[in-house]
Amino acid sequence: MAGYRAYRGRDYEFGRRLLALRTACALTQSQLAELLGVSRKAVGAWEGGASYPSAPHLRHLIELCLPARPSTKARRPGLQVFAGHAASTWGVALSDDGHLVADAAQDGTVHMWDTESGAQLRTIRPDRLYERMDMAGLTGITEAQRGALLAPGAVEGKEV
Repeated sequence: MAGYRAYRGRDYEFGRRLLALRTACALTQSQLAELLGVSRKAVGAWEGGASYPSAPHLRHLIELCLPARPSTKARRPGLQVFAGHAASTWGVALSDDGHLVADAAQDGTVHMWDTESGAQLRTIRPDRLYERMDMAGLTGITEAQRGALLAPGAVEGKEV
C-alpha cells in the first residue's frame, strides 16, 4: 500500500530517563541542544519519546552528564566502551548500583559487563534451530544432510 507507515509508539521511559539525566546536569533543552549541535526541538522529541538521539549524540550526552568513576585504568572520563557484539546493539541497561551493564544485539545475544574493569562477565545466546537436537537413530538422510544438522549444534548420540 503506497504511503503506508506503520505506527510506532512513543518510548516514554527512555524520554523520562533522558529528561532526568539532563536536569541532573542542570541543563535546559536549549543549552543541551547547543552543546550537542542539534535543535532544541530535537531534544524535546527525544524527551517526549518520539525519537532517539544518534549514537554519537548519545555518547556525547553521557560524556557531558555522567561523572567519571575512579579507576586505576586510564580512560576517557565518564565513558566506558564495551566491544563484543558481531551485530548492531539494540539496547543497553545499567544496574541500579552502576556496577553492571547489559546490552542486547541484533544477533539475539545479551552481554553482561563489569563497568569498572570493562570485563565481559557473561554472554547469553538464544537457542538456534536444531541446537542440542539428538540425532541418535535418525535414518533416511545423507551424510551431507547429517553434516548440515550437526553444523548448527545438533548432537549425535550424546546426552542433551
